[in-house]
Amino acid sequence: MSGIRQGKNLLLALALCVCLSACGGSGAPAPAASGAPEGSASPAPEGSASPAPEVSMDLPGKEQPLTLDTENTQADYADFTLVKVSSGNRVESPLGGYYYESDSGKVYVDVVLDAVNTGTAAVSCSEWMTIRAVAPDGTEYTDALYVVESGDGSDLDTWADITPLSAVRFHCAVSVPENAGALKLYLEVNGTEYTCDYTVGETVRSAPTLTVGQTVEKEDFATMVFNGIAYTDDLLPSNTSGSYRHYQVDSASNTYLVVKYDITNLQSSAKDADTFAGIKATYQGKYTYTGFVVVEEEDGAGFSGYEDIAPLTTRHFYYLIEVPKTVTGNEAELTFFFGGQEYLYRGK
Repeated sequence: MSGIRQGKNLLLALALCVCLSACGGSGAPAPAASGAPEGSASPAPEGSASPAPEVSMDLPGKEQPLTLDTENTQADYADFTLVKVSSGNRVESPLGGYYYESDSGKVYVDVVLDAVNTGTAAVSCSEWMTIRAVAPDGTEYTDALYVVESGDGSDLDTWADITPLSAVRFHCAVSVPENAGALKLYLEVNGTEYTCDYTVGETVRSAPTLTVGQTVEKEDFATMVFNGIAYTDDLLPSNTSGSYRHYQVDSASNTYLVVKYDITNLQSSAKDADTFAGIKATYQGKYTYTGFVVVEEEDGAGFSGYEDIAPLTTRHFYYLIEVPKTVTGNEAELTFFFGGQEYLYRGK
């Protein structure tokens, strides 16, 4: 068949030469060969307009912006929304206790997502998405950590398989030098890269501001009333008329920053006191401290760090953060993690 096709092509070429000779050789250049296969559509007549091909902005491989609180969709793969970008020497669970620490001289740029597996099979968290960072001089950083929050924010899991239709809080953290400065982040999801600019040391998030006396509620989880902050070397219970139990700071150069709030458990079973909220304090934008929670006993004569809060029960909570006394004259920025949402409070 190939020999017959070549013979036909030769006859067509000879006929074209004869036709051009008969036209008298006007000097106009011959049209370029189209390269189209047999059976393809003929080129449009001279002077007619050919419609431009349609180009989709969502083709795989096309860069897309990654912005806060905007849902992104990769069909039959994942839906995801950027919650936060921050950097530090730890990727940690928001309720405290579990963390992954960076190497000396490096920090993790932590991209936090709310994501849903919309595929039909479970996928390992280390293979679902990838993160990299590129410096202005072209230096690329690809050493990354992928973890899923579990236990309502009390734990981190690097071995998690995300099952179909499950929703997770997902961390994609890339290790960079602590002095890296401005970076461009690339989050690759199913062949498409989502990008954002980031400067090491910044925190990018949407976090409502708390005020003293404010109530916030997470349906089927809990209600929290924020009662303010105080500094003390010795936390005393409300009932000191007899014997009582208290918390006294060990170091004379330190004091407790006490964060006071009430919790009402809206869940159908009793829950540990330390599963409701996580709090950290930051001073001067760079010194960060965490602590532990205690609950005032129902008779007001002491505190317990191992209390189970019964359904529909309201208790007085105290979050104790040991800080140097030298920072107490500065404004504290508190980050509350409650019901999957971060809240901010600034005050002295």
